[in-house]
Amino acid sequence: MSPRCFDGHGNYTLGVTDQTIFPEVELDKIKRNIGFDVTIVTTARTDEEAKSLLSELGMPFADRAKKLATASPSEGGPAGQAQAA
Repeated sequence: MSPRCFDGHGNYTLGVTDQTIFPEVELDKIKRNIGFDVTIVTTARTDEEAKSLLSELGMPFADRAKKLATASPSEGGPAGQAQAA
């Protein structure tokens, strides 16, 4: 998810380009692909607060994924994950 989709007031909008990502959609009944926007409205006062909230809820922001991939073992990065015994 792009961290640039905040509106300046703590809300986040993302676009879904194809409704067939949902298993409930019956593919044989679709005449054309339809996309839509999803806006997550928060009570955060800033985009930084909203990003922190959504990150804690598991929103996979692109910059967070890069940070985790390059984290040192002491920071819990991939090299620091416990090995199965």
